[in-house]
Amino acid sequence: MFIFNNLQSDYRDIYIGDEFVESLHDTLKIRDKFLSELVSEVDEILNPRETFEEWMAKPKNPQQTDEATAEQPPKTPYNPDAGRPKFNRQYIDDFLQLIRTYFSEEHFNQLGALIKAEEQPASQLMFNGNNNKLADVFEQLYEANLIVGCNKVELEKWILKHFLYSNGDKVNEYSEGWLSAIIPSDNKICKSPILEVRMRDKVPFLFSTVRNKKNSKY
Repeated sequence: MFIFNNLQSDYRDIYIGDEFVESLHDTLKIRDKFLSELVSEVDEILNPRETFEEWMAKPKNPQQTDEATAEQPPKTPYNPDAGRPKFNRQYIDDFLQLIRTYFSEEHFNQLGALIKAEEQPASQLMFNGNNNKLADVFEQLYEANLIVGCNKVELEKWILKHFLYSNGDKVNEYSEGWLSAIIPSDNKICKSPILEVRMRDKVPFLFSTVRNKKNSKY
């Protein structure tokens, strides 16, 4: 993953485990935050916003005000359902059963209510597993058109809003940068996926991926 000059060690002795990946993930989240703040500060310097005092000092022309109001296009009615993932109801029960063991009973019930009736959970739902497993599940459902009504960016925001993950004692939040690296990808990054969507005569089917061999690709 990294190259160090004058590294006096046999590369075969180097092991990169889950703890290292989690630490790297945390540093990436912090770096994303700092970069976002830097971009905002630079944009503010290059494009300073008009202050309230400057706006008040501008001469007001009633005719120009009326013309500007007349030229404004009609507002689009607010649609509260826009951008919300919609799950194909024919596959919801199969999907829930395949991921049931990754949630507590309480959070599993709230997940079912969220997907079936769009009932907002009391808090973020805890996924007990590696972070990329859940992201991979939603990515596969989206690519198979079993999730519709949103684009990939909106799907990422939906995951960020509703899910946490933990593969031990530590509770973690998903980061937007991490999800962006998984959701839009055409390559399956997850090495141990929970499920697989297969097509038979143009009809999708959900299958559990059971890890039964040590060197299995799953």
